Amino acid sequence: MYAALVSLLQDVEQGRLTAKGCLTEVIRQLVLMREAQRESIERLLASAQTRTGELSAQQITEIVGEHLRQPRSSRLPVLVVAAVYEVIAEMTGKTLRELSPHTAADMRTGALGDIEIVLPAQSHPYTVYEVKARSLRRSDIDTALQKLAQSSVPVAQYVFVVTNPVAEEIHSYLKDVNNKHVGTEFQIFDCIEMLDHFLHLFHERRREFLDKYTSLVVQDTAVNQKLKEKLLELVRMTEKPIGESATYNDRGAGA
Repeated sequence: MYAALVSLLQDVEQGRLTAKGCLTEVIRQLVLMREAQRESIERLLASAQTRTGELSAQQITEIVGEHLRQPRSSRLPVLVVAAVYEVIAEMTGKTLRELSPHTAADMRTGALGDIEIVLPAQSHPYTVYEVKARSLRRSDIDTALQKLAQSSVPVAQYVFVVTNPVAEEIHSYLKDVNNKHVGTEFQIFDCIEMLDHFLHLFHERRREFLDKYTSLVVQDTAVNQKLKEKLLELVRMTEKPIGESATYNDRGAGA
Protein backbone atom coordinates (compact mmCIF):
# COMPACT_ATOMS: atom_id res chain seq x y z
CA MET A 1 0.00 0.00 0.00
CA TYR A 2 2.79 2.41 0.91
CA ALA A 3 4.70 1.61 -2.28
CA ALA A 4 1.53 2.25 -4.32
CA LEU A 5 1.05 5.60 -2.57
CA VAL A 6 4.62 6.65 -3.35
CA SER A 7 4.10 5.59 -6.97
CA LEU A 8 0.96 7.74 -7.24
CA LEU A 9 2.73 10.74 -5.75
CA GLN A 10 5.55 10.29 -8.24
CA ASP A 11 3.04 10.09 -11.12
CA VAL A 12 1.45 13.35 -9.98
CA GLU A 13 4.83 15.05 -9.53
CA GLN A 14 6.00 13.98 -12.99
CA GLY A 15 2.73 14.97 -14.69
CA ARG A 16 1.50 11.52 -15.66
CA LEU A 17 -1.60 12.08 -13.45
CA THR A 18 -3.35 15.20 -12.21
CA ALA A 19 -3.76 15.65 -8.47
CA LYS A 20 -7.51 16.17 -8.93
CA GLY A 21 -7.93 13.05 -11.05
CA CYS A 22 -5.90 10.96 -8.62
CA LEU A 23 -7.87 12.18 -5.59
CA THR A 24 -11.19 11.62 -7.36
CA GLU A 25 -10.30 8.02 -8.18
CA VAL A 26 -9.08 7.33 -4.64
CA ILE A 27 -12.37 8.62 -3.20
CA ARG A 28 -14.36 6.58 -5.76
CA GLN A 29 -12.53 3.40 -4.78
CA LEU A 30 -13.07 4.09 -1.07
CA VAL A 31 -16.81 4.59 -1.63
CA LEU A 32 -16.99 1.31 -3.58
CA MET A 33 -15.13 -0.48 -0.80
CA ARG A 34 -17.42 0.99 1.85
CA GLU A 35 -20.53 -0.08 -0.04
CA ALA A 36 -19.17 -3.57 -0.62
CA GLN A 37 -18.46 -3.96 3.10
CA ARG A 38 -21.90 -2.66 4.00
CA GLU A 39 -23.60 -5.09 1.62
CA SER A 40 -21.58 -7.97 3.06
CA ILE A 41 -22.68 -7.11 6.61
CA GLU A 42 -26.32 -6.72 5.52
CA ARG A 43 -26.28 -10.14 3.83
CA LEU A 44 -24.87 -11.79 6.95
CA LEU A 45 -27.36 -9.99 9.18
CA ALA A 46 -30.24 -11.06 6.96
CA SER A 47 -28.98 -14.64 7.04
CA ALA A 48 -28.82 -14.60 10.84
CA GLN A 49 -32.30 -13.09 11.13
CA THR A 50 -33.85 -15.94 9.14
CA ARG A 51 -32.79 -18.38 11.85
CA THR A 52 -34.82 -18.37 15.03
CA GLY A 53 -33.32 -21.20 17.05
CA GLU A 54 -32.71 -20.22 20.68
CA LEU A 55 -29.12 -20.23 21.89
CA SER A 56 -28.04 -21.42 25.30
CA ALA A 57 -25.96 -19.24 27.61
CA GLN A 58 -23.01 -21.58 27.04
CA GLN A 59 -23.29 -21.23 23.26
CA ILE A 60 -23.32 -17.43 23.53
CA THR A 61 -20.27 -17.51 25.79
CA GLU A 62 -18.48 -19.75 23.29
CA ILE A 63 -19.34 -17.40 20.42
CA VAL A 64 -18.01 -14.36 22.28
CA GLY A 65 -14.96 -16.27 23.51
CA GLU A 66 -14.03 -17.33 19.99
CA HIS A 67 -14.63 -13.79 18.77
CA LEU A 68 -12.27 -12.38 21.40
CA ARG A 69 -9.57 -14.83 20.31
CA GLN A 70 -9.45 -13.34 16.81
CA PRO A 71 -6.56 -11.04 15.77
CA ARG A 72 -6.88 -7.30 16.44
CA SER A 73 -9.79 -7.82 18.83
CA SER A 74 -8.69 -5.52 21.69
CA ARG A 75 -11.81 -3.35 21.31
CA LEU A 76 -14.20 -6.27 21.75
CA PRO A 77 -14.02 -6.73 25.56
CA VAL A 78 -15.10 -3.09 25.92
CA LEU A 79 -18.16 -3.84 23.79
CA VAL A 80 -18.95 -6.97 25.83
CA VAL A 81 -19.14 -4.94 29.05
CA ALA A 82 -21.03 -2.13 27.29
CA ALA A 83 -23.60 -4.62 25.93
CA VAL A 84 -24.16 -6.05 29.42
CA TYR A 85 -24.94 -2.62 30.85
CA GLU A 86 -27.15 -1.61 27.96
CA VAL A 87 -29.25 -4.76 28.48
CA ILE A 88 -29.79 -4.13 32.21
CA ALA A 89 -29.90 -0.31 32.10
CA GLU A 90 -33.68 -0.13 32.44
CA MET A 91 -33.73 -2.51 35.41
CA THR A 92 -30.81 -1.01 37.32
CA GLY A 93 -31.09 2.64 36.34
CA LYS A 94 -27.35 2.67 35.73
CA THR A 95 -26.28 4.75 32.75
CA LEU A 96 -23.43 3.88 30.41
CA ARG A 97 -21.55 6.98 29.36
CA GLU A 98 -20.68 7.31 25.69
CA LEU A 99 -17.71 5.15 24.78
CA SER A 100 -14.49 6.97 23.95
CA PRO A 101 -12.71 6.24 20.65
CA HIS A 102 -10.61 3.10 20.92
CA THR A 103 -7.27 4.85 20.34
CA ALA A 104 -7.98 7.87 22.55
CA ALA A 105 -5.79 8.09 25.65
CA ASP A 106 -7.69 8.47 28.93
CA MET A 107 -5.36 11.24 30.07
CA ARG A 108 -6.12 13.28 26.97
CA THR A 109 -9.89 12.75 26.94
CA GLY A 110 -10.32 13.15 30.67
CA ALA A 111 -11.90 9.69 30.97
CA LEU A 112 -11.04 7.62 34.02
CA GLY A 113 -11.30 4.36 32.07
CA ASP A 114 -12.71 2.64 29.01
CA ILE A 115 -16.25 2.48 30.44
CA GLU A 116 -17.87 4.75 33.01
CA ILE A 117 -21.13 3.82 34.75
CA VAL A 118 -23.30 6.47 36.39
CA LEU A 119 -25.97 5.87 39.04
CA PRO A 120 -29.39 7.55 38.91
CA ALA A 121 -29.41 11.21 40.05
CA GLN A 122 -25.61 11.39 39.82
CA SER A 123 -23.42 13.09 37.25
CA HIS A 124 -20.13 11.41 38.11
CA PRO A 125 -19.06 7.79 37.47
CA TYR A 126 -19.77 5.32 40.25
CA THR A 127 -18.02 2.39 38.56
CA VAL A 128 -15.13 2.62 36.10
CA TYR A 129 -13.97 -0.27 33.91
CA GLU A 130 -10.49 -0.44 32.42
CA VAL A 131 -10.24 -3.21 29.81
CA LYS A 132 -6.91 -4.90 29.05
CA ALA A 133 -6.68 -7.32 26.13
CA ARG A 134 -3.24 -8.35 27.37
CA SER A 135 -1.63 -9.33 30.67
CA LEU A 136 -2.39 -6.90 33.47
CA ARG A 137 0.68 -5.08 34.77
CA ARG A 138 1.49 -3.35 38.03
CA SER A 139 1.95 -0.13 36.05
CA ASP A 140 -1.72 -0.35 34.94
CA ILE A 141 -2.79 -0.18 38.57
CA ASP A 142 -0.38 2.68 39.25
CA THR A 143 -1.79 4.59 36.27
CA ALA A 144 -5.32 4.10 37.59
CA LEU A 145 -4.24 5.42 41.00
CA GLN A 146 -2.65 8.43 39.33
CA LYS A 147 -5.82 9.21 37.35
CA LEU A 148 -7.95 8.97 40.48
CA ALA A 149 -5.53 11.16 42.45
CA GLN A 150 -5.73 13.86 39.76
CA SER A 151 -9.52 13.70 39.64
CA SER A 152 -12.08 15.00 42.11
CA VAL A 153 -14.58 12.33 41.05
CA PRO A 154 -15.51 9.99 43.96
CA VAL A 155 -15.34 6.65 42.11
CA ALA A 156 -16.63 3.75 44.24
CA GLN A 157 -15.33 0.89 42.08
CA TYR A 158 -12.42 0.66 39.66
CA VAL A 159 -12.57 -2.63 37.80
CA PHE A 160 -9.97 -4.17 35.50
CA VAL A 161 -11.52 -6.49 32.91
CA VAL A 162 -8.90 -8.80 31.41
CA THR A 163 -8.67 -11.46 28.73
CA ASN A 164 -5.37 -13.02 29.86
CA PRO A 165 -4.50 -14.82 33.11
CA VAL A 166 -3.43 -12.49 35.93
CA ALA A 167 -0.20 -13.19 37.82
CA GLU A 168 -0.54 -13.86 41.55
CA GLU A 169 1.79 -10.96 42.31
CA ILE A 170 -0.68 -8.61 40.60
CA HIS A 171 -3.53 -9.91 42.77
CA SER A 172 -1.33 -9.39 45.85
CA TYR A 173 -0.42 -5.87 44.78
CA LEU A 174 -4.07 -4.99 44.20
CA LYS A 175 -4.93 -6.36 47.64
CA ASP A 176 -2.32 -4.05 49.18
CA VAL A 177 -3.73 -1.12 47.19
CA ASN A 178 -7.25 -1.83 48.49
CA ASN A 179 -5.92 -1.93 52.06
CA LYS A 180 -4.25 1.47 51.65
CA HIS A 181 -6.53 3.31 49.22
CA VAL A 182 -9.66 4.54 50.98
CA GLY A 183 -12.81 5.33 49.01
CA THR A 184 -12.32 3.28 45.84
CA GLU A 185 -12.45 -0.52 45.68
CA PHE A 186 -10.27 -2.13 43.01
CA GLN A 187 -11.24 -5.44 41.42
CA ILE A 188 -10.16 -7.74 38.59
CA PHE A 189 -12.55 -9.80 36.46
CA ASP A 190 -11.92 -12.11 33.55
CA CYS A 191 -14.06 -10.93 30.63
CA ILE A 192 -15.55 -14.31 29.74
CA GLU A 193 -16.10 -15.32 33.37
CA MET A 194 -17.87 -12.01 33.93
CA LEU A 195 -20.11 -12.72 30.92
CA ASP A 196 -20.79 -16.22 32.24
CA HIS A 197 -22.09 -14.82 35.53
CA PHE A 198 -24.21 -12.21 33.75
CA LEU A 199 -25.83 -14.79 31.45
CA HIS A 200 -26.57 -16.93 34.50
CA LEU A 201 -28.20 -14.10 36.47
CA PHE A 202 -30.11 -12.76 33.46
CA HIS A 203 -30.63 -16.00 31.57
CA GLU A 204 -33.95 -14.84 30.12
CA ARG A 205 -32.19 -11.89 28.45
CA ARG A 206 -29.30 -13.80 26.91
CA ARG A 207 -30.53 -13.31 23.34
CA GLU A 208 -30.95 -9.60 24.01
CA PHE A 209 -27.31 -9.46 25.08
CA LEU A 210 -26.14 -11.18 21.90
CA ASP A 211 -28.23 -8.84 19.75
CA LYS A 212 -26.88 -5.79 21.60
CA TYR A 213 -23.27 -7.01 21.35
CA THR A 214 -23.73 -7.69 17.64
CA SER A 215 -25.16 -4.21 17.11
CA LEU A 216 -22.26 -2.56 18.96
CA VAL A 217 -19.69 -4.56 16.99
CA VAL A 218 -21.26 -3.80 13.61
CA GLN A 219 -21.58 -0.07 14.34
CA ASP A 220 -18.17 0.48 15.97
CA THR A 221 -15.71 2.06 13.54
CA ALA A 222 -12.76 0.72 15.57
CA VAL A 223 -13.75 -2.88 14.75
CA ASN A 224 -12.45 -4.04 11.39
CA GLN A 225 -14.60 -5.65 8.72
CA LYS A 226 -13.20 -9.16 9.24
CA LEU A 227 -14.16 -9.11 12.93
CA LYS A 228 -17.68 -7.93 12.12
CA GLU A 229 -18.16 -10.66 9.56
CA LYS A 230 -16.60 -13.27 11.85
CA LEU A 231 -19.12 -12.59 14.61
CA LEU A 232 -22.08 -12.90 12.25
CA GLU A 233 -20.65 -16.12 10.83
CA LEU A 234 -20.19 -17.56 14.34
CA VAL A 235 -23.80 -16.76 15.23
CA ARG A 236 -25.12 -18.18 11.95
CA MET A 237 -23.10 -21.39 12.33
CA THR A 238 -24.19 -21.89 15.95
CA GLU A 239 -27.91 -21.18 15.66
CA LYS A 240 -30.30 -24.00 14.89
CA PRO A 241 -32.50 -23.83 11.79
CA ILE A 242 -36.15 -22.77 12.06
CA GLY A 243 -38.32 -25.56 13.37
CA GLU A 244 -35.58 -27.45 15.19
CA SER A 245 -36.69 -28.10 18.73
CA ALA A 246 -34.72 -26.74 21.65
CA THR A 247 -32.70 -29.20 23.69
CA TYR A 248 -33.09 -29.75 27.42
CA ASN A 249 -30.04 -27.57 28.15
CA ASP A 250 -31.13 -24.83 25.72
CA ARG A 251 -34.41 -24.43 27.60
CA GLY A 252 -32.50 -24.10 30.83
CA ALA A 253 -34.73 -26.76 32.43
CA GLY A 254 -33.45 -28.23 35.65
CA ALA A 255 -30.84 -25.48 36.10
